[in-house]
Amino acid sequence: MPHEAFTISLGLPRLARTALALACLLLLAGLLSPGAVRAQQDSPGRFATPEEVRGYWTLVPWTDALKATNAQDPWKLPYQTFAFLPGGVFVSHMASEDARDTPRTLDELARILPKTTRWGFDKGFLVISRADDPKHPEIWGVNLITREFERGGVRFLPGDLLMSLDDGKGNVIYRRHLRRISDG
Repeated sequence: MPHEAFTISLGLPRLARTALALACLLLLAGLLSPGAVRAQQDSPGRFATPEEVRGYWTLVPWTDALKATNAQDPWKLPYQTFAFLPGGVFVSHMASEDARDTPRTLDELARILPKTTRWGFDKGFLVISRADDPKHPEIWGVNLITREFERGGVRFLPGDLLMSLDDGKGNVIYRRHLRRISDG
């Protein structure tokens, strides 16, 4: 079924894509129960679809213990909001103070900012590409949380996204936990 976001080729070998997909599922299971691989029916989530990712999101703050599970933190600002809009339009707003972004403010940013960053799905992975660096897209495994759980003092709620960034070699180096922004 076609969707409005664009599609690009990852350029990863099939084995690396498969390894990343498995790593994303194992990481999600690991958040529920460290060291244990649970059966799929016990999983607290599943791969997200483009339709489920589309919308407005805010970063869920993590405890220091959960932050320590990231090999890198390329985006250290504590307040981050995102809009995955139709047609592949992507907006990212990061700040040191809470801007209290809403769908309306993110739509305004989308309207006034240059359209240099785009999003889409390729072979089940979210790909964010930048016009100023087209050879280095961000490749994310995205899991939709389907069952509430707590890990490291952080609540994961149904409907949340857990995004896992790939380093281009099939290794997860950073995780981002997002919660949908309501219209209110």
